[in-house]
Amino acid sequence: MEKFRVLFLILFFVFSGILSRTPVSDFLRMVPEIHFSRPFIPTLTAAEIRTTGSKRSLGAGMFLVATPELLHSAFDQTVILLLDHGSQGAVGVVINKPSPISFSQVLVDPPEQTKWPEKLYWGGPVSSGTLHLLLKTNETSDGMRKMVEDLYWVHDSERLETILKQGWPDSVARVYAGYSGWAPGQLEDEILRGSWKILEADVESVFDPESGKIWKELFFLSNSHWGMTRIKQQQHHASIPALPRGMPEG
Repeated sequence: MEKFRVLFLILFFVFSGILSRTPVSDFLRMVPEIHFSRPFIPTLTAAEIRTTGSKRSLGAGMFLVATPELLHSAFDQTVILLLDHGSQGAVGVVINKPSPISFSQVLVDPPEQTKWPEKLYWGGPVSSGTLHLLLKTNETSDGMRKMVEDLYWVHDSERLETILKQGWPDSVARVYAGYSGWAPGQLEDEILRGSWKILEADVESVFDPESGKIWKELFFLSNSHWGMTRIKQQQHHASIPALPRGMPEG
């Protein structure tokens, strides 16, 4: 458990802005072990997935793309993968904001069968001392929920801890500190105010190594007629075609 003690302490004090002033050896005497927290995860049925003013429905496996309405906020130019949405609210993680923390500081000796990220990612402002894991894999298990093809959210705390210790076969991982959450109706209100665009998620964008370009690309697509066909185009490794003649621009 030693590596997990170091992990919790690094997360807590970095996001508190005091890591550079306190030796890690002092941290170890203050907090005994990491706490794996599970955000609220309602059990959803198709009937519970609500729609908004957008033409696309809210639900797990959708991207929330920030609009200029969120300029100067913590969510400026962010893209959030929605992990869950229902009568109890919504949960997601920001996919395009790597933190300054090297992942080698988080997991000193990561299991080799998983490809781990170079950086720890910022998942959102809620519970920044907790970890959340996305896997690119075609093998699933209990405690893992499918978002889109080949993309799984490890929502169970015990499964998360096991994968951090042992890895997962033939997989690529992204690890996030904290998450983004909304109370019932809050996300719908923000969308109606024009704060977010909704777009179908895809595994390539989540694991794109060039995080800085993701928001610009998806914001453009979310405002065009091309956005609805983006996943099929990426699966066939094709560039985005020109709009057919006579089609109005989005």
